[in-house]
Amino acid sequence: MSKLAVVLFTFLLLFPLATLQPIQDQPVDRNAELRGKIRDGMNGFLTAVLMGHPGHHHAPP
Repeated sequence: MSKLAVVLFTFLLLFPLATLQPIQDQPVDRNAELRGKIRDGMNGFLTAVLMGHPGHHHAPP
């Protein structure tokens, strides 16, 4: 019975934990890159709207 418990513990708990670990730096770098692109896009858009850039269509004041 003890051997069966060890085998079940290994395959049901330890094996999935070992195989499903993400690469440590990849998700953080990807999220930071996406946030940077979104922030840059929003800053450019807001600056254009506030400065009255002719490329963006908005109602005149």
